[in-house]
Amino acid sequence: MHVMVKNSSYTLISSIVGGFLLFLTNTLTARVLGPESFGAYTFVLAFLSLFTMIANLGMDSIVVRELSKGSEKDNSLLSSAVLLKSFFSILALGIATVLIVVLKYPKPIQYGVFIAGMTLVTGALVNLWWAVFQSRFEMIWYALTHLLGRIILFMTTLMFLYAHKDMLWLVSAHTIAGFVQLIIAIIVMVNTAPFSFQISKKQITYLVKESWPLALAGLFISLYYRIDVFMLSFWKTQEDIGYYAAVYTLTEATALYAIAWNASLYPLLSKFHENKDEFLRWGKISVGIMFFFAVWIITTTTVLGPNIISLIYGRKYEASIPVLRILVWGGGAIMINIILASMLNALGYQKITTRATGTNLILNILLNLIAIPAYGIRGAAITTVVTEVSCGIMLLLTLRKKEFIVFEKNWLWKVAVASGVVASVIYVISPQTILGVTITLIVSILSYVGLLFFLRTINQEEWTFIKHLFLGESMSQHSRHQ
Repeated sequence: MHVMVKNSSYTLISSIVGGFLLFLTNTLTARVLGPESFGAYTFVLAFLSLFTMIANLGMDSIVVRELSKGSEKDNSLLSSAVLLKSFFSILALGIATVLIVVLKYPKPIQYGVFIAGMTLVTGALVNLWWAVFQSRFEMIWYALTHLLGRIILFMTTLMFLYAHKDMLWLVSAHTIAGFVQLIIAIIVMVNTAPFSFQISKKQITYLVKESWPLALAGLFISLYYRIDVFMLSFWKTQEDIGYYAAVYTLTEATALYAIAWNASLYPLLSKFHENKDEFLRWGKISVGIMFFFAVWIITTTTVLGPNIISLIYGRKYEASIPVLRILVWGGGAIMINIILASMLNALGYQKITTRATGTNLILNILLNLIAIPAYGIRGAAITTVVTEVSCGIMLLLTLRKKEFIVFEKNWLWKVAVASGVVASVIYVISPQTILGVTITLIVSILSYVGLLFFLRTINQEEWTFIKHLFLGESMSQHSRHQ
């Protein structure tokens, strides 16, 4: 428990600060560029993200799982992973640059893909070092390198915006930040966890065999997270994409806490995969916390939607308000799905998550073919919500079939009561300034948690974790396993 909370604290702080810097980067870029240029900027990054999983080959989770077990073959495993990632990231870069030309997108977008494409290579290798830190429960190094990357991106973007540079300069900020982050990660790795290259054909074969289901699942996930932006480019303008991207910037931030928590959770799940009680204990606590937090985010964002868009982006992005109120539900579902998928992967059921994501990718494409031409960016948002919820239900039912019940039915009515009260309070206050919105959010979260505790929705272990997280109380006396 102590290691879990300690590592979660590092990743949580890094994710919150880094997420805030990324949020500032995107919002400042959106405000300065305007919807049309911001749409082009977003499309370049979204297009490249479709190839991220080819570059990563889905092997990060496998590396974490194997290194967490401890083995004399760690060097050959890691060396093989470096070789495979280098090859497949360069392959992904080549496919992306050729495809953007073949599809005959405007020249500025083609140049943007050429410039930012190297992030596929740098990102894949940085993620590998993060997997090593994660497996050794040394999340402080992940936190530092992650945060430094965000700082470099923010400062470079700020410099280009101040100099009134165009979209191409701004996407190049991602390339610069990626190279610097990779150098920092290598330096940290060499000094904290050195290894010698020992290429093994057996390990290469093993990694490819074990990781391809995750790679395929990750490709499916990348596609249905970003296929809407890609499909919008066929029927709608870059300005529409800019409105949609502005909302995506906000809703994606909701997943930061889930990602931070999961970074420390996954090694423990891998370690306890044969201990059903401990595995279920941590899985259920994590799903519960994500669900409670997701409902609060959905409630506050739905009520404060107009205030949030106006204060962050300005009036020129008012067309984004209805999309925000829809898409935030998808963001909440993503938070829960991250934990559910992690549980299945830790149990070795990668192929199940692949089938679930593949099924929902097909559903996403089919619904977008109907929804985008008819309803534009609102249709794309509705499709995202439907597919995320559908995916979550499939993962929950699969875990239940494996006799892992991680969701309590009585959570629903209690959370509905708590969120209803909070929504009413926010609606009455209706803040119009940044300070007012900030105070309202603080009051709402405290009221929400208080109501959940009063209704006995949060059990003792969950409440202990929340008190530690927000009040800094020690958890050692509550832990059954140190």
